Parts: sequence; structure tokens; C-alpha cells
Amino acid sequence: MDEWRILQELPHAQCKEPFTTENIPSFLQKRHPILLQEVLGGAVTAVTEVSDGNINMVFKVIGSNGTVLCVKQALPCIRILPEILLDPKRILFEWILLNVFRSVDEMFVPKLYEFDHEHMCIIMEFMDGYQVLREILSPDMIETGAIIGNRLALCAFETSVYKMDAQLRRQLKQVIGGNHKMCSLTDEFLFSGPLRVDGKFPNSCLPQLASFVKAVQADATIEACMGHWKSRFSNVGETLCHGDVHTGSFLVSSDVRIFDGEFAFFGPFGFDMGVLFGNILLNAIAKDDILILGVLESAWNAFEATFVSSLLGENTIPGVFRCNGVGNRSKLMEEVWSDVVGFAGCEIVRRIIGVASVADFTEERALREGCALRVGIAMVSKALPNTAALVHLVECTSKSSDGDPLVFSENITENKFEVKTVVINVVAKLPKIGKCKTRLAKTIGPELTLEFADSCLSGVLDRFKHVLNEHQQWKVQHRIVFWPSSDRAAYHTWLTANKIDGWELVPVKVMDDGAGTLGDGLTGAMSRADAVVFMGMDTPQLKVSELVAGIESVLDDPQSAFISPAEDGGYVLLVVPGLNQNLDYFNQVLWSSNATFATQMKAIQKAGIQKVKVGELYMDVDTIEDVDFFVLNKDRLDLPSSVVDFLNSYQERLKQ
Repeated sequence: MDEWRILQELPHAQCKEPFTTENIPSFLQKRHPILLQEVLGGAVTAVTEVSDGNINMVFKVIGSNGTVLCVKQALPCIRILPEILLDPKRILFEWILLNVFRSVDEMFVPKLYEFDHEHMCIIMEFMDGYQVLREILSPDMIETGAIIGNRLALCAFETSVYKMDAQLRRQLKQVIGGNHKMCSLTDEFLFSGPLRVDGKFPNSCLPQLASFVKAVQADATIEACMGHWKSRFSNVGETLCHGDVHTGSFLVSSDVRIFDGEFAFFGPFGFDMGVLFGNILLNAIAKDDILILGVLESAWNAFEATFVSSLLGENTIPGVFRCNGVGNRSKLMEEVWSDVVGFAGCEIVRRIIGVASVADFTEERALREGCALRVGIAMVSKALPNTAALVHLVECTSKSSDGDPLVFSENITENKFEVKTVVINVVAKLPKIGKCKTRLAKTIGPELTLEFADSCLSGVLDRFKHVLNEHQQWKVQHRIVFWPSSDRAAYHTWLTANKIDGWELVPVKVMDDGAGTLGDGLTGAMSRADAVVFMGMDTPQLKVSELVAGIESVLDDPQSAFISPAEDGGYVLLVVPGLNQNLDYFNQVLWSSNATFATQMKAIQKAGIQKVKVGELYMDVDTIEDVDFFVLNKDRLDLPSSVVDFLNSYQERLKQ
């Protein structure tokens, strides 16, 4: 890239001439006559200063043909704090970042025309008719959130080791590393500065918050947590980050454009999303409108889906970096989510305590900024498993249920919002012809039986993957328990072919020799968790609400269990507490008989669990009569689409 060559030739660039509305026409005539002629129609008819940020000068330029351009100039200082000097060369890094992002998705960045290294400015498309996101952010902008999440994920993935050419990435990383002065500014403003009390950093806050802020700055726990996120910012170079993604960095119409990338650096996958989340949270708290967080949830869901789907293209990823297996992908996304929450908390804290406050707070400022500061501190110091838990935290913390929002209390940093651990085990062997649902295969044949097993298993895995992840304050682990362990590779291939992600394959080796009972397999699959779920794959009408009710029952009373019986004397769902690993829940259960449910109840009680709540009665599928029942009732039952498709196909074959 020519910009990289220019960078090497600029030992310390200076802004040759600060722009005004008067001198921009002559600048364009002298420096960019071709652009003036071909893009603007040969003359400038109007220039308006539209500077809105804290650092740079921005001008709207209208040509004689009606075309509108934006001229953005980097001053040798912060515009709102002229005593703080900045290297104007920062705008070259923005030019590079915008070009890279535009190469990923040209609809994400305004059209770029020229970079002028003598005047340290960018000339680009002026997004007429677009509005700054901060000014119009509302609960009905779910689609906007999804667009932003999708495009940030694409940019993060495309500039990571998972996709970008290694040599090109090293070169880009080396060049962007020259933006260290802006990185130092981020370090100071986002992590270190807000906690400084030596008077050398221009922190400010409302007078009503002074005592609260003083207590925050003196708290060792908060300092340690901010230090952790500072370390992540400084030491993790996973992807090219915009560096300052807030609600003022997006222009919105029917589409979305991003700009203001002078803080570009290589950092964690979750940094840009975290800064954005912090600003969306600030906007929601300022307006006292929790529904705005739907935009946040939409953005994260799109980011996660896009990033994971990109990882699934494993054939395009260098072998050493492939995230083979759903467990590895889940672990990576958990780390990204943790970074998002932590950096969002840091952003909130610095906006309330530090230099660059936001314009969102207009009504009841002291009260709402105090609530925001409490939320920020909680996010910096707590582990939150998902967006639902984050929304719950905001609701509870901003209500100040444990005290005055303008007064600091140490329990803000305590993990009051306890996260419960839940393990969902779908017990299912890999569907193989002649090896699954053998009773059913005797009547409808092994081929149809295999199709049915495929449809049931894929339907169950899809149905119970997402809903439980959204439940507030649950850290859910999704597992497929199977045997023999030699089927792992084939099972992974099956999951990929069916586009199923988010489930960890857990082989039970005690069953490999065929000598163990189903009880041995289930015992081998027990996990240390607040609630452990066991369910099969042949009850496609099992309701999500039934599963949630079972989990909630056990979480509310750790000395209880939950079981949903089957019409044939077995059961389709079991939820037990898992923190005591010494309990044997499956001792002397009679499997595959009409006494399975009764003997399972006795085994649970023998293990010391006396309260067993019984759920709804279900039918599982073992015979052709069971299949016929589902064919006749498929329209009134809530069945996964994959099962409905099979039943329709099965019905058509019967007619033939």
C-alpha cells in the first residue's frame, strides 16, 4: 500500500495549514484539482464546519454539481483540550484502517477519495441524509445493531490469523504499531487516568458524585480489575481494532457507515464491541430506557453468529490456527464475550469520571450518571455469562436496590449476581444405519429409521441450543454424550454437515467395551454443576418450557430433582443437582423396561434427594405406531422443522 510508504517518509508530520471555511476551496484547487473538477464539478459553492468529536476538524464541502464531500483534518492537539499535543500523523492510520475495513465490506465505510500528507487530512464521501447513531438510538433499531455486529465481526475475522495472509498481516501489524501515541492515549484515558488522584490528569465529574468517585478511585479491587483489562488491551493483538467505536462513530440511514479510526491498533477481538456496548449502555441509562439494550443484544448475536460461521470455514483457515471442534469455538467466544463486558465497563467508568464525557445525559444527570458508574464498576469486576445476565445486572444495579446510587459501597464489586452453572446432556449415539432405534427399524426399515433419527437429533440440538443461552445468570454448557469414543470424528463430521454448532462432544469411555449399562454411561457423564440435565433425542415434542422449568426447580432447591415421565414407563428428561459428585443417581435402575421411571425415582431418593418434582407426560418414539401418531398430530404438536419435514416425506411415501 502506498500509505505504508508515505508513513516511512514522514518522520514527524505537521499540519501545514489549519483549515477554515475560507481556505478549503483554495486548498482543493491547488492540491487536488482533478478531484475538484471530476467529483465536485469544478468549483466549491459552500463549506460548513461540522466538527462534532473531541479531536479533529471536520468540514462539509458542496461542489457546483451538488456533490458533497467531507474533509477531515488532524490538528496537532486535541480540539477540546489544545494543551494536550497530538501527532497529526494519526490520521494516516485512520486512512489505512478505513481502507482495510472497506476492503472487507465497502458498504461499511464512506467512499474514500484522497489522503493529503502535507495537510494531514482525508477527503471522503459526505454521508448526506445519514444521522449519528447516538442522536437517534432507540429500541426499534434492532436491525441496525445486527448490521454493526455483523460487520465488526467480519473485520475482526478478516484481519486475524484465521484469515489474513501471514506476511501481509505482519506488515500491517508493524505499520499500525506506529500509532503507539494514540494507543498510549487510549491506555491513559480508558484505564489509568480515571483512577488517578495526583491532579495530573484532568478528571471531572458532577459535584454530587465527588464522594462516590473518590471512593471508587481508592478501591483496590477496582484498581486491580481495571489493571486486568489494561493488560488485555496492551498485550493481546488478535485483530485490527478501530479503537474508538462509540455511538458517535456510526452514521445511520437505511445502512450503516463507520468513521473516526485514528485510534487504530491491533488488540483483542472483543475490544471494539466492548467500547460500543459501553456507549449503548450509557445511552440506555441516560434515557432510563432498558429496551435500548435490545440493540446491544442484537449486535452481539450477529457478531457471534458471523464470527462462528467464519470459523466454521475451516478449510480456508491455516491448519495450525483452526478451531477444530465446537468446544474450542465455544471457549474462544466465551473469552471474546468476557473481553466485551470488561472493556464496556471500563468505557462507562471513564466516561463518567474521566475527561471525555458523553452528551447522552440531559435529565436527572447526577442520579443517572451515578447509576451508570455503578453498572460500569460491576461490569469491570464481575463475570457475566451472556447478554441476558448483563441486562439483568443493569436493571438491578441502576435501580440501586442496595443503597443510594450516589454513594459508593463495596458490595458493588461483590458478585451479588451469582451465576448458576447448568450442564445440558443430550444422550445420543451417532445415527448409523442399522445401529439406531432398532425396534423401529424392524417395521419401517433401517433407511427410514436413520432419516428419522437424523431429523430428531438435529431438531433437538437446534431447539435447545439458543434459548437456554439467553437465560439470565445461567452459564450453560451444551454436551452430546455418546459412545463408543471411536465415533468422535464421524460425529464431528455429522455436526458440520448438519450445520450444528455450540455442542461439545463428550465420549463415555466406560461404555466402549459394551459391558457397561446405560446407568454407567450417565454416571460417567455427570458434571460438577448446579444443575445437570439428561435428555434423549427421540422426544421431538419436548418443550423448551419443560426443560427450563426443570432447571429452575433444581436451582431453586438444590436438594431436589425433576423428571418428566414417558408413556411407556420410561422417562424423557431428568434434572439433578451436580455439586455433590459422590451421589449415585442411577443405581439399580432397570433400563428399557416399563419400570424405568419407577426405579429411577427410587434411585434418586436412595441417593438422598427426597423431593422429586414430576413434569408432564410425554411420548417417545420406539414403534411404527408412535410414528403414525406424530404423522396424524404434527400440525398441533410443537415439533422441530426437521422432524416435520421427515414426517411429511414419510407420509408422501406411504401414499405411493
